[in-house]
Amino acid sequence: VHLIDTAYGGEKYRKSAVRAQRLFAGWFQEQAFEGRPCPVRSFLTAKEFEKWSTKHGEQVDVLMDCDAVSARKAIDVEHFRSSVLRKGGICLVLSKPAK
Repeated sequence: VHLIDTAYGGEKYRKSAVRAQRLFAGWFQEQAFEGRPCPVRSFLTAKEFEKWSTKHGEQVDVLMDCDAVSARKAIDVEHFRSSVLRKGGICLVLSKPAK
């Protein structure tokens, strides 16, 4: 499980980042593969996650983009998706409706 949110940055937000990681870990531990724990990592930006994913050769089956509007301003979304999604993976996009 990989979490991406600028709110995970700095000492001020460390407790909430750890709390989020523990929460997600609790949801997914029962489904851990081959008895190994399900790792939970957090990243401050989509670009940071993309670099990590490329470096470690780890891709995801499901990408849930909850901040689509701001992410598109900062990154090449098509390249990001092709870099971090496994073949056959799905990207779910949630965004606030236009005001």
